[in-house]
Amino acid sequence: MKLIRQVPLKLVSTGQVVAAEVYGRLDMKDLRTAESSWQVYRPKSAEHGHWRWTDKIPSLGSGTNELCGLWHENECQGLMEVLMDRVSRSPATLGQPLVYINYIESAPWNQANSASALKYIGVGSILIAFAMLLSRDVGYNDVVGLHSLTAAESFYSHVIGMTDLGIDTNYDGLRYFEMSQPQSTSYLKKRGLI
Repeated sequence: MKLIRQVPLKLVSTGQVVAAEVYGRLDMKDLRTAESSWQVYRPKSAEHGHWRWTDKIPSLGSGTNELCGLWHENECQGLMEVLMDRVSRSPATLGQPLVYINYIESAPWNQANSASALKYIGVGSILIAFAMLLSRDVGYNDVVGLHSLTAAESFYSHVIGMTDLGIDTNYDGLRYFEMSQPQSTSYLKKRGLI
């Protein structure tokens, strides 16, 4: 793991903001550590209840992906894999390279559908902001895209402010969202990240 950035993370029970860390260059050992702590709490009924990160990421170190995670107090609070070999579908930026969020998940105790009380709020938002910053760093003009699970569609459109580009019949019928440079810049400024 390589420390990328310290970020603020809000503890739900007290409202206290704590310093968390975003790490990049995760490896299988990091994924196994996260999986073992998440497994007991992961709701089987959720759309992603069957996910196993160690099965999903066969291309670690391929150069076309980046696996990162959010940690606080030596515990993984969220994971995200981004791909660097995709292009925009939005009419305004059609064909331009973007950072594609292939998988993203908050630890089960940070999910609204969790059987236990929420521990931290904003994990997914922080990881998405990191994808925007990564897009900026590699010269992709802050453009980010993803396919959404049904339960997360409202989060991406209303909380994050991504543009809904409709159902993708070529990708399991999932809805596709993108974030343009002006949208990303606004999002990052509101959160004090730029």
